[in-house]
Amino acid sequence: MVPKLAQYNQSIGLPPFSPPITVTESYNAPLAFEPGTSWTYSTGIDWTGVLIARVSGLPLERYFQNHIFTPLGITDMTFWPKRNPVLESRMASLSMRDPAVPDSAGKVIPNKGHNMQASVLEEFGGQGLYGSMPSYLEILKSLLVNDERLLKTATSALMFEPQLTPESQQALQAVYRSQPATGPCSIGVFPPEIKYDWGFGGLLTCEDVHDDQVSYRKKGSLNWSGMPNIFWV
Repeated sequence: MVPKLAQYNQSIGLPPFSPPITVTESYNAPLAFEPGTSWTYSTGIDWTGVLIARVSGLPLERYFQNHIFTPLGITDMTFWPKRNPVLESRMASLSMRDPAVPDSAGKVIPNKGHNMQASVLEEFGGQGLYGSMPSYLEILKSLLVNDERLLKTATSALMFEPQLTPESQQALQAVYRSQPATGPCSIGVFPPEIKYDWGFGGLLTCEDVHDDQVSYRKKGSLNWSGMPNIFWV
């Protein structure tokens, strides 16, 4: 979270960060900056979900079922697994490294932390979707091979086009200069001298990455990850 937004929440009697309830209730803080003038990890995709639901007149779950899951034959993705006993019984538990052991060298133990989705009352476009790994990969495969079951080829191509203004790109670049080992929710090493941008869907690498005579993450690669370490390139 942007430190100033945490201070803003505290100034109006709220905790610095609260579990999400609805998008409009949980993510209605003032803008940290004018759009196009900087970059930060944000709740923009959640607000996009609100826009889709209002324009379509459908809850986001139903919209996804109609336009993503059904075209791909997916039957095990939902925002509400507890409403389906079969899917709930298949849910994997989350684990973590014992934080008492330094350098992430501890044993794997059950994660007993707070469930971030426990309080939600609506679907969020940027979080909280449950599904199996084969179904998740089916979505990525459809986009990768451009089979047009989800998006037209021209629309898919836009995902790999830089979308940031020069000011926003420089702000994103500064993030990777300060966090080259991880970046914000990205997995891998991100050399700060490589140019990065943002495509519809994730971080866009704009130059080939070379390391010890090995090339990886080629120019045009798109990647991102999720809180449970579900990442893709």
